[in-house]
Amino acid sequence: MTLRVTTKNENSRRAARRVFSNVRLFSKEDLKMHNRSIGSVAAMVAVIVIVPVTLALAAQQTGGKAQAAATSPDLSGVWFQREGSGVGSYGKDPVPMQPWVAEKSKTLRHDVDDPDLRCLPPGVPRVLLSPTPMEIITTPRRILILHENDHLFRQIWMDGRKHPDDLEPTWMGHSVGHWDKDTLVIDTVGLTDKSWLDNEAHLHTDALHVVERYRRLDHDTLQVSITIEDPKAYTKPWGGQRVFKLHPDWQITEQICEDNIDYNKSLKEGK
Repeated sequence: MTLRVTTKNENSRRAARRVFSNVRLFSKEDLKMHNRSIGSVAAMVAVIVIVPVTLALAAQQTGGKAQAAATSPDLSGVWFQREGSGVGSYGKDPVPMQPWVAEKSKTLRHDVDDPDLRCLPPGVPRVLLSPTPMEIITTPRRILILHENDHLFRQIWMDGRKHPDDLEPTWMGHSVGHWDKDTLVIDTVGLTDKSWLDNEAHLHTDALHVVERYRRLDHDTLQVSITIEDPKAYTKPWGGQRVFKLHPDWQITEQICEDNIDYNKSLKEGK
């Protein structure tokens, strides 16, 4: 009998053959599934990394807007014109009318043609000449102005939006606003040409653009500067200022134009 001595190296080779005999080769389908699994894991990792970063940036931006709103002056309250409510216009300077506006205004009769006497809204900026108070309400996304005059209201969007391109003309128009340091700047367009700009029969067209600047001179005094632009009707921008006083003990009440119909009739009849 011949004895065979098994060396350590031979035992290692046999162990290796047993291991490799149990290894299954990957098919093309297996490789595809393997790659898809790796891709899914990578996508999940990307979501886990990107989403928190995006949310952090959004929170940072929202926090910035909220902080800006918190540091802006508060114009809330009921305001009434200190003097001169119901006056003819906004300033003493001559109004730079285009010739056709000047001629048309001469033919209008205040006791007959004034839209206000037909209970139509005064529009912007004429509503600021109304002999009735207004209340300013501040919210994070918009500022509301409630007028006692016929319960009219305006909403001024403060969220950074722009004017829509397809505005339908309305009496109070579309308003967006922003803060310029301590001044609220309101930009209004989309105003119907049926309104008068003031109590002196100054007309306008659909190109009217009104900019108002609301600034608190002191706690009880609000200055509103008005700039009127309408290149179809005026040769240059014009306007003026109105001053309002705070009345913390006042509330906006109901004032309906139709309730004053007898007063309007007496105006038409010259009584």
